[in-house]
Amino acid sequence: MKSHYLLSILLPALLVISFLSSCQPAKKESAKEVKPVPTAKEDMSTVLDSLAASQVEEAQAALRTTFNAVRFYRADHTKVPASIEELEEQEYLFIDEESKQIWTFSLVLAGDSLMTIKAVSTTEMEDGAGHEVLFDVRTLRFSGYGD
Repeated sequence: MKSHYLLSILLPALLVISFLSSCQPAKKESAKEVKPVPTAKEDMSTVLDSLAASQVEEAQAALRTTFNAVRFYRADHTKVPASIEELEEQEYLFIDEESKQIWTFSLVLAGDSLMTIKAVSTTEMEDGAGHEVLFDVRTLRFSGYGD
C-alpha cells in the first residue's frame, strides 16, 4: 500500500523534473562557430561541382551496366562484342539519350580481350569535353576523371 502511495507521488515528480531538464535553453553559438554566408559565386561553384560529380556517377553506372551487358553477350556468343553499338543493336545494352549527350562510350579491346570500358565527356558535360572515366574489367575499378 505504501509503495503505491510513493509511486503516485514520485512518478509525477520525476516526469516534471525530466521534462524541465529537457527544456534547457539552447546554447548561443560563439562567433567562431558561425559560418559566413556563401556568395552567389560560391553557391554556383558548389552547384556546378555537384552537377559534375553526378554526371561522373552517371557515367560510372553506364560503364557498370555495359560491363554486365558484355558478360551476357560473351555467354551467348562466346566472344566479346566489337563495339557499344553492337551491344545496343542486339539489345544487350540500353544507354539513355541524356547520358549519350554528355558521354561517348567505347570498348577498349586488346585482340579478343576486353581491357577497359571508356566514357569520354562531350561539350555538354558541365566541366567540358575530353574528360575520361575508365572501368578496368580486370580489376573492376574506375579511374580517370572524378577519381
